[in-house]
Order: sequence, then C-alpha cells, then structure tokens
Amino acid sequence: MTESSSYASKSESLTKYLFKAPYWPLSLAISVGFSLIVGAGVLRTGSSFSLILDGVYRGFLLIGLPAILSSLLTPYVAEALGGNMTINRSALLSLFSSLIIGLFMVFALFLQYFGYQLIYDSFVMSLGVVFALRFLVLVAISDRRVINSSVPAFLMSFFGAIFLFLFVKELQYYLELLISSIIFGSAFYLITFYMDAPLRKAFGINGLDFLKGFINYQNSGVKELEKIFDEIGEEVKAPIGTIAFKKGEEIKAVIVSPSIHPGPVGELGGGNLPYTLAREIENKFNCTALIAHGAATHDFNLVSSKETSKILDAVYGSIESMEFGGGSESIREKEGDVKILSQRFEGGLLNISTLAPNPSEDIAFPIGYSTILNARLKGAGDLVFMDAHNCYWEELKGVYPGSPTSFDLIDASAKATDKALEKELDGVKVGVSTSKLDFSWEEGFGDLGIRVVLVEVKDQLTAYVFMDGNNMEKGLRERILNVLPVDHGEVLTTDNHVVNMKGDNPVGRNVEFDEIVREVEFLFKEAKEDLEPVEAGVDTRMAEDIEVFGSDMAAQLASTANAIIAMGGGLALAFIVSALALSVLAFLLA
Repeated sequence: MTESSSYASKSESLTKYLFKAPYWPLSLAISVGFSLIVGAGVLRTGSSFSLILDGVYRGFLLIGLPAILSSLLTPYVAEALGGNMTINRSALLSLFSSLIIGLFMVFALFLQYFGYQLIYDSFVMSLGVVFALRFLVLVAISDRRVINSSVPAFLMSFFGAIFLFLFVKELQYYLELLISSIIFGSAFYLITFYMDAPLRKAFGINGLDFLKGFINYQNSGVKELEKIFDEIGEEVKAPIGTIAFKKGEEIKAVIVSPSIHPGPVGELGGGNLPYTLAREIENKFNCTALIAHGAATHDFNLVSSKETSKILDAVYGSIESMEFGGGSESIREKEGDVKILSQRFEGGLLNISTLAPNPSEDIAFPIGYSTILNARLKGAGDLVFMDAHNCYWEELKGVYPGSPTSFDLIDASAKATDKALEKELDGVKVGVSTSKLDFSWEEGFGDLGIRVVLVEVKDQLTAYVFMDGNNMEKGLRERILNVLPVDHGEVLTTDNHVVNMKGDNPVGRNVEFDEIVREVEFLFKEAKEDLEPVEAGVDTRMAEDIEVFGSDMAAQLASTANAIIAMGGGLALAFIVSALALSVLAFLLA
C-alpha cells in the first residue's frame, strides 16, 4: 500500500471514533430507568412490594437524580470555567456513569451470597471511578486544565454523596469516597500524560488539544483542529490550472485543476475545497465552475480553509490575463494502464489521466508537474493536468515517482501532447449543465453534485462529466461513457473528502448506478441544448505561500493518533485495575 492510500485508510479509520451523542432526554430516560431497576434489585431490603418500592426510591435518589442534576449542570459549570460541553454529551456521560455505579452495586449484591455486606461501600467506590471517568472525558473534550475540569467532573459524585447521607451517616463512607476519588483521579490523570506525550514529542503540538479538537469536530466545527494543523504546516508553491470559456465579454464556464489535495477529511483544511472554489468563482463571474482533482497527495492538504483564497487569487489572475481563442478536436493516447484524454485550447491544453478499469489513487505532485514542464518544452504552452480519480476497487495504489505507472503516465501525457499539437484550432461550442441532486455526503456526493460540460469542435463532441465525490466504484465510468453519444469523454471526481467522515465512500457505493446514469443522461441533454459558440483560453500559474501539511506529515500524524487510541484502551485498563486494587486495600485499612 502506498503512503497516500495508507494515510487515507488511517485518517478515515479515526473517524469511526466520531459520533453524535443522542438527544439528552433519551440518555436521561435510560439513566433513570436503569436506576429504578438497580434500586429494585439491589437496594431493596425485602421482597414485599413496599420494600421493593423503597429500593426503587433509593435507586432513583442515589443514581437517577444525580444523573439528572449533573447532566443539566455540567455544561454550564464547564462553560463558566472556560470549557465546552454540550448537554447531549453531558447526559450521555451521566448515563455511562450510572451504568458504572450500577455494575459496582450488582457486584456487591453478588458478594452478599458470601456474607459480605458491601452495598454502600461499592457505591462509594463507584463514585470515585465516576469522578475519574468524568474528569478524563472533560479533560479530553472540554478543558485540559486540571482544576477547570475537576469541578464539573465531581458533580455527579457530589450529588451521589449528598443523597447517600439520607440513608447512611457514618463518616467512614465519605472518607472512602475521598480516598477512591484521589486514587482513581490520579490514575486517570496519568492517562492524560500518555495521550499528550507522543504528539508533543513528535510534532510539538499538545496531544490533548488535538484529541479535544478531533472529538469536538462535529459540534464546534473545524477551527480547533485547523489551529493545530497551522502549527505543523509548511509553505509551498502549487500550479493552479484554469480553463475558461467566454461568450462575448461574459465568462460562461471555468474549469479549475489545483495541485492541492481536498483533504484531510470532512470539512477540515481543504476537505470541502471543490465546493468552496466553485462557489467563489461563480459569485465573482456569474458563471458555472467545475473543479477537478490535480496531481496532489495528502501531503498537499491545506492546513486551513483560509488558504483557499490563495488558490482563488491564482484563478482570478489567470482569467484576467488569459488570451482567448479557439480549440481543437480531442484525442486519446495510452501507455501501459494509463489513458490520457487531451484537448487543445488557446494558450495551452488539457490532459486528463485515468487508470480505469484498474484501481487508482492520488498522483504525486512531482509527476503531474513533470507533465506540465514537458508540455512547455514541447511548445504547447500551459498544460492543465487532471487526475480523473475514477476507479475504486481492491487495494488502491497511488502513483509515486519511480513507479512503472509514473513513467507510463509521463510518457502517455507526452504522446497525447504531441498528438494534440498536430490539431489545428477552430471554432468552439460549449454547453454546460449542473445538478445538485438530492444525495447527501453520506451517499457519496458533495454539494456540487454532478456537472457536465460538452465541447464541440468541427462536429466532434467531447463530454466532461464532473462528480463531486471521492473516487467511484469500478464500472460506473464505463456505464456512463457507453450511454453518451459522444466521440470522446471522461468521468472525473473531485476527490472531495467531505464525503469521508465515516470512511471510504466512493460514488456509486450508496447510490444505484442506474440512478446516477439517468441523471447524467438528463444533464447531457441539457448541456447539448446549451451548446453555443464561445472563445476558450488556458492558463496555469503558481499559487504562492500556500500552507499545507507537508511531506509525510499527514501520514505520521494519523499513524500516531491511531496508535495512541489503539494502545490507550489497554493502558487505561491497566491503570483502572491498579487503582481498583489500591482502593480496595485502602478501604480494608480505613
């Protein structure tokens, strides 16, 4: 597996730890119901109905009511101390805390069969565990400062101890609570050091801040993580290829291929780059914008969505200085598994690479840039290189310098460039059609949906189908091209990582092929009706000082985070067992 595909799998595997807490009334209802069951089964002092009811009452006071109060108060206390906690997560945390208390008390009930009366001792010990658990969670997702997280963390244990006083008043139990809280709290605090150290040592960033930003991603957006990414990023220059079609003085359509990767995942960094670019270009020129995937791996992920403005500056500069004219007929060339669709326009040409029906992943920046330089040496002007990114199956393989495929790609592009240069420029007609669809990110489509551009030169019709998604299932490209009555065509995806919040999600996996094909056929008819004479132009220019993840940084960061999470469970268990043993010993000596 290549570095790019390895990073993709590792970064997307992190997203399995992301979830939305259920609506808080549901969590509280389960907590209360569970407390009543535990009360009836463990805290009753006899089998009569009145004694069972008394047990239910005790269960509610000791478990259910503290869960309700801590759920409602924790967000306010945490925010007052500078942290962040939603009520949904607070209620879910109280639910888990209730389950822990219940398990301790059920275990104490089991010990009664051996003559040990430890119901309230186990309850007090569980309050110490609950405090430690809540402290660990609040440090991770709210505020890493110990005091600021300790106060809201202790709320449920505090209310549990208050209501315990209604039934038992011996000082011993409260001493045990203090001991248990100190032991378990210290153990869980040591876990936070483990979570922080690897990322701090490897990247100079705070591991708890990274974990907090990652877990809070779905609630507080991208700002926390992007601030961290900014600390580890590095500046690069990247070519931004632009093709524009103009009717009179008005821009009709713009195609952009940035050598920037639209990742890492979700809306982080450049995760929704295609939509952001298209929206801004369309607002400025009142045109249709189509965004392709250039030659770039995850090393070229933007550290922040703010970096998008530098790409737009390059696009605007290209359009403003672009010379417009005609276009040529499109041609196909092949070398090994690589196929290139090429078409010449005033100022340069377009080369689109695909490996379909073989699986394909990202193409490394140096390879794409080599094709651009080769085209200039051949006198072709500016080359806009696009990675169709359109076949997903088996193990994905990126294209890296030195691989056989990289040489095939460079050679195929050179052959296509030579052949395209033989074609004379003539009048161009262009038609466009767009559809946002009703499909969601979870179904594999970004906000741009499907967009079709038809280019007609000398009665030859070429179709470019752009899908806002991350790769596509094997066979879908061929299904689409087979139904389009064109001389040449290609189906491209934007590689938009906004669709990857729950792992790999290629176009065609969660939406039927037939439905997608029907939509493309409809858009083709609309685009054909929209065909009209235009002038075309090509320009590629550098976007300066773009801050990206940098060489191998994305893969290393994802690997380190995965390792922390994978090993953290075992380490936490070891700490918990050790703390439990110390607590039992302390209880025996108290």
